[in-house]
Amino acid sequence: MAKTSVDVSMLDSESVERLASDLATDRDTRDTLSFVPGSANSSDSTKATVTITGDGKLKITGVAAGNTAVTVKVTDGKAQTSISIPVEVTP
Repeated sequence: MAKTSVDVSMLDSESVERLASDLATDRDTRDTLSFVPGSANSSDSTKATVTITGDGKLKITGVAAGNTAVTVKVTDGKAQTSISIPVEVTP
């Protein structure tokens, strides 16, 4: 799997959703990419929170102005890779 470069800019109280395929690619096109349950974290949850939704999307929600990084693991069912996403929240 290869990581894709993604930055997120958002307003506080705004939410952004991403699919695993938005953040990584896999040479084996038959594999479906998904997030590893429980692997999503925000380095500063006072700026933005992050969850993996029931339908398998990564949901980032702005809380207050500032910068943070969201990390999450993506898997193709055989291997995993960790992704770090810079997040900027503006008022």
